[in-house]
Amino acid sequence: MKRLSGQHLLRSLASLALVLCLAACQKPVDPFRTGLVYPLDARRLGYTKVWRVDLNLPGKARLRSAELLDDLVLTVEVPSNLVTALRAQDGKVLWTRQVGNRGEEIFTPTRRGDRILVNTETHLFVLDALSGRPLQSNPLSFVVITAPVVHGQLAIFAAAEGRVFAQRIGSGQVAWSYQMPAGVRMRPAVLGDNVLVADITGYYKMLDANDGRPLWSGRSFAPNSQPVLTEFGPFIASQDTFLYALDSATGKDRWQYAATTPLHQAPALIGSVLYQSLGPRGLVALDPATGKLLWQSKDPATPITEVGDALVLYVRPRLELVDAATGRPRSACLSREIDKTLALPDGSLILISNSGAIECLQPHAAPTAPATPAAPAEPAAE
Repeated sequence: MKRLSGQHLLRSLASLALVLCLAACQKPVDPFRTGLVYPLDARRLGYTKVWRVDLNLPGKARLRSAELLDDLVLTVEVPSNLVTALRAQDGKVLWTRQVGNRGEEIFTPTRRGDRILVNTETHLFVLDALSGRPLQSNPLSFVVITAPVVHGQLAIFAAAEGRVFAQRIGSGQVAWSYQMPAGVRMRPAVLGDNVLVADITGYYKMLDANDGRPLWSGRSFAPNSQPVLTEFGPFIASQDTFLYALDSATGKDRWQYAATTPLHQAPALIGSVLYQSLGPRGLVALDPATGKLLWQSKDPATPITEVGDALVLYVRPRLELVDAATGRPRSACLSREIDKTLALPDGSLILISNSGAIECLQPHAAPTAPATPAAPAEPAAE
């Protein structure tokens, strides 16, 4: 048998390596083995990855916003101003439509029945929810820098110079308007027949959503975050370090929570617990009826949704599952590039990266106890 020389042996090994490399390159990539959260990590958290979509954004394009509107996920891409509707159930892209002119400021979509409302600073566009077909475009009476809230046939805006106004969705006519003491940069909040508006100086007012009639007003001692209206009443977080719980009928304080840092984010009511971000100083969980501190985390966490008696948090760069009543950790998994997380009514999570990657995780078994004993979250000083 003829023996290979050293040179021939090296050539043979190089050829074999090339063949193996080509075979590996030709193997199709399984998208469920990559992504924002790996499948095995999702399972450790009690979730299964059920779909993944990549919008393949070109160049420096990014997603400005993403919202869950009933059974649709609506994304807005800039600078192209492309609005895309995906079916939340399976991630299927239903339509993509450019709204306004490329590079024009565009805001978060909202929905009324089978209509999608998207606005720029000067116009309100109405699209068909199922097809994206443009139905109408109406000029706005004032320049706005936020999306509207919807009350019946009215789209209620807050203008940059402080004018709050309701525009009829069908005709584009102004139904009512009210002048705040100063400019408004935060989206109003609406619940029932009430709309709550906060301006940049700390004033806030409750208006009748039907006619703009002022019901009551109040003031904090610094600019406020976006106001929140809930079944427990209104909540306003302020840069004066206080979270104010107000009486729906009078606007008087029901209770106040004194934080140790200016509050820049609105509180979130999930289940029967009110969560307030303290920015880099962590997160507090409060009883919305009394303001009693339930627990505190030192991590800068974003609460997402409840699954059973567990709370899902996003603590960059990981998703965590904690006990909703105590904050005790249960499980966690690493993630990457998550810029926003949406929650479906069944507890499913839609993870979104501004680069255009979107994934859906569905709960299959939320852990009911920590895998290993863990110390309870440290309470904050009252």
